[in-house]
Amino acid sequence: MKRNLFMCLCLASSLHGWAQVDISAYFLENHGFDTNFNYDARQTGNVSGDVINEVYGWTNETTATYTVAGTFAYNPEVTFNNSFALPASGYEGSEGGALGLTTGWGMRLVYSQSVTLPKGTYRLSSAYYNVGTSGAGNSLLAWLPDNGTATVSDVKNFPVQSWKTDELIFTLTAQTTGKIRIGFAANEGVGSANHAKILVDYVNLLCDEMDKGGLETALSAARAAYGDGSGVYAEELKAAIDEAQTVYEDEHAAVTDILASTQRLTEATQTYQYKNASPEHPLTMTSRIVNPNFEDGTTGWENDGMLAQTNTSFPGKSGTTYLERWVNIGSKVPDVGIRQTLEGIPDGKYCLRAAVGNIQQKGTNSTVNAGEKQTGVTLYAGIYDMPVDTMKAHKDLYFTVVDGQVTIGFKAENATGNWICLDNVRLYYLGGNTPEDYAAYLSRYADDVRKELQAKHIQSAVRQAVEAAIEAAEKASAAENPDEKAMAEAKVALDEAVTAIEASAAVYDVLADALRYAGQVKNWYEEDEEKRGKMETAIQAAQEVWENTEQTEEQIRSAAQALQDVTQTVDKKVYTAQWLMGDVNDPDNAYYIGRTRQSKNWILFWEKGYGENPSVFTCGNHTIDIDEVLRNAEIAFDFYTDSLKFIRRGRSKTDTYKMVIRLRYDPSAWEASGSGVDDLIGLLTLTPWAAPSRNWQTLYHEIGHCFQYQVHCDNGNQNGWMYAPGNGNGCAFWEQCAQWQAYKIMPADQFNNEWFDGYLQNVHKHILHESPRYNNYFIQDYWCYKHGMDFMGRLWNQSRNPEDAVEAYMRLTGITDSEFNDEMYDCAARFATWDIPALEEYGAAKVDGRPLPAMLKVADNYWRISPAAAPENTGHNIIRLNLPRRVGTRVSACFEGLNRQEGYRVKNATYAEWRYGFVALLKDGSRVYGDMGKSVYRNPKDTIFFDCPVDCKRLYFVVSGGPKKYWRQVWDDNDANDEQWPYQVKFGNTNRYGSANLPDETGIGEVEMDVSVPVVSVSGRTLRVEPSPVAAEVRVAALSGVCVADFPCGVSAVETTLSPGFYIVQVLSADGRNLVTKKVVVR
Repeated sequence: MKRNLFMCLCLASSLHGWAQVDISAYFLENHGFDTNFNYDARQTGNVSGDVINEVYGWTNETTATYTVAGTFAYNPEVTFNNSFALPASGYEGSEGGALGLTTGWGMRLVYSQSVTLPKGTYRLSSAYYNVGTSGAGNSLLAWLPDNGTATVSDVKNFPVQSWKTDELIFTLTAQTTGKIRIGFAANEGVGSANHAKILVDYVNLLCDEMDKGGLETALSAARAAYGDGSGVYAEELKAAIDEAQTVYEDEHAAVTDILASTQRLTEATQTYQYKNASPEHPLTMTSRIVNPNFEDGTTGWENDGMLAQTNTSFPGKSGTTYLERWVNIGSKVPDVGIRQTLEGIPDGKYCLRAAVGNIQQKGTNSTVNAGEKQTGVTLYAGIYDMPVDTMKAHKDLYFTVVDGQVTIGFKAENATGNWICLDNVRLYYLGGNTPEDYAAYLSRYADDVRKELQAKHIQSAVRQAVEAAIEAAEKASAAENPDEKAMAEAKVALDEAVTAIEASAAVYDVLADALRYAGQVKNWYEEDEEKRGKMETAIQAAQEVWENTEQTEEQIRSAAQALQDVTQTVDKKVYTAQWLMGDVNDPDNAYYIGRTRQSKNWILFWEKGYGENPSVFTCGNHTIDIDEVLRNAEIAFDFYTDSLKFIRRGRSKTDTYKMVIRLRYDPSAWEASGSGVDDLIGLLTLTPWAAPSRNWQTLYHEIGHCFQYQVHCDNGNQNGWMYAPGNGNGCAFWEQCAQWQAYKIMPADQFNNEWFDGYLQNVHKHILHESPRYNNYFIQDYWCYKHGMDFMGRLWNQSRNPEDAVEAYMRLTGITDSEFNDEMYDCAARFATWDIPALEEYGAAKVDGRPLPAMLKVADNYWRISPAAAPENTGHNIIRLNLPRRVGTRVSACFEGLNRQEGYRVKNATYAEWRYGFVALLKDGSRVYGDMGKSVYRNPKDTIFFDCPVDCKRLYFVVSGGPKKYWRQVWDDNDANDEQWPYQVKFGNTNRYGSANLPDETGIGEVEMDVSVPVVSVSGRTLRVEPSPVAAEVRVAALSGVCVADFPCGVSAVETTLSPGFYIVQVLSADGRNLVTKKVVVR
């Protein structure tokens, strides 16, 4: 703190030079790494990897987790990361310790301290000892000014088991703020074994020359504070001023004398200001708060869910940034908060001022509260707090400090508002404590401890001791003439009481957690009489200990352990691979067994960035309900097990082990990756953004992958498509099935998602094509329609390497290639109107949204499928047709398969087969299917007929492509080698939807049946249909075939407004006859 005060006052002036004076102690804390060792002299053996420690006095800027960083006392009995032994002493025989650093793979271990240096010339030096077997690596010793040119080390090699010094020289032409950095950077491509493992003995700052600017500034500040000398402590300040003036006037004063004199004068000035502060003349101490206006986000604060915001909505905003938490109007913000501990501040009375807000908004962007004042938000300082219940540009909280530190903060717990805000935090010192002030503080503290005592379940002996401490504090604070010594002793006793409450409650909390979880396990196995009975007996014994507060700490711990032991014999086991999860028994590891929550079949690990056991899991803008994650994971587990039969209870490794979820702490990244670990159990990793996305579809999808992996775990490498069919880049069926699995849990979303349009655009492709692998999630419904809901589980479990899904399907169902192709036509015909029980309800609204496949008009009224939409193996086209002019009429299709047609991809032309036919959707929702036609390589032409039902509502022509002998679709990200089966077709008494039912395609204008047929016209953007006694319905479609309007017509004229473009207008009679088909343009 002395260094900080001095740094704030150091300014530049005239130069006086002295060579190489060590000024480290004035600017750097723990520069010799001799204080608060991470590994002291009692340490023995090897310190293993993946532990990056905080180093006392230094800011840890390391983002790497590999492999060791920390301070060591010199000790030949110690190694780290399997290094040589540490030396017995430091550089040139110095005592103490050093900073140990070892890493690899391009990672950096970085520590720094912020300093403000006066004008002058400096030397930054360090000494390294390498206890590794390699010398490779890079020193990160550096001077990094906030503005200006950095000076960095060029050391790139460290001699093995030898000392190496490092020195940087830099000159400052004015006072400069920046960082002094130390660290080690590994080279890319090799691990820690191929790098130096260094000990940094010290980071010293020496001055070659320095000015007296800082002393001059300190003198000016002291004289300004001294004023007329009438204040308390004026005599002492005057003495400090005189001493500093003497040093200032001494041309030969040493650098250390200048620095020491400046520091003493600064402290005397501050003491004078403290002693003369009062409520009428408060001393501003906001500088003791790091980042009080949040212009650097939440730097310097411990944040639990508050978010930085730069808009201008908050009336109390100061500067560019404020903090907020907002949810939709009518909702309530989650439990969030932010805090900062101020240390080394003088005891006394204070005022904490802040701009705050807590409202339920009246409307969008409103800053006015709706209804009663809101609750659940407080501004606090230590044991003092006050409610935040509206918008305030400043709110003042008065409080007392008695032990040199206080935690200030803002928190929401069960808040009722939808918008809370915080900005512009300020701190004022109002003077020292009187005995009465101390007594008031002590009385309040005793009340707080009493509330804590009432809220906690603790041992009787502890309760009695705490009650005695409270009584003593109340007595001391209520004395007519409060005795400061007695109050100080009472305060210490209350501190000890709080510690005792926390310790006793913590022991009982362990037992409470064991009881809570044991109750869950009992409920999970309610139908297993043996397991339930075992749990009930163990729970009863532990409950008796819980209720008996006369128990010792050891008895409570033993009861908790006994219950946990029994629970473990009933509950499933947890498997954690160290290569993937690290050491889950280490609290400093990213994933720690103490930061988990479990359900019957899952365990969720969260990274330590979320905290040890937060009430709300917040990461950046994301709030995650991990209980909801587990609840939905259980839904998926049961459905994929019991309905889809991917695994079989009693025959799966999931009978023994729980599947694993890893919740990463990353506010911006997206990761959702499900699979498994070590051929044993499913595992998935999520970031907070991904976890609940798409109404939990992402979670269900990734759990689908876990179950696909589990098939492999339970059956061996020959099952579960743990290979790429055809030696391609992957297995598209993994993604297709995971999508389908998710949508079987949430069927209403199967047709309403970001992938459905992509499915419609790609139905001509192979059902296992790699490109639309996230879109092709309907073929599974057809196969389950044919063979039962559990067929997909059977398919996965009984697949065999090197089959793909189609080959496995044909083998399991015992069908031939020809029969499979027949099924693919049947599938396409049913998909035209979603005529499958699992799809019919939700697909009904999507029937008319299917785009027409692109086709080319060629000679003799034929439509030729475009190369962009030609069917591949197992692919299909669904072509909507006009209803015939008179329903009940026979329609026809002259089909011709095009062998070796130029412009299309051809692989095995002689294998060519096409299947095709008519599908009618009737007004009552039923379907009529025409006979399936078939053309082959040698006989590619045929004509088929279909009697269109009288009550037909929609008419389709369906074509599927398939070779007479199936071959695999290889994932090679190359469409150029995917086969196509082109064709052309000519219709009779019908036509491609939107084209006239005439032999001559030029008749696409207006088709009139008689004088009663209505006239269709366009004026501007208005489509008008004139009155007609026979007309009943108008349908308007885009040229793509998508219906854009459908409305009744008849004896009165009707109009509708259209956007600019080309349209096909069709007027139908009440019995469905086509009266008029007309192409119109709206300009």
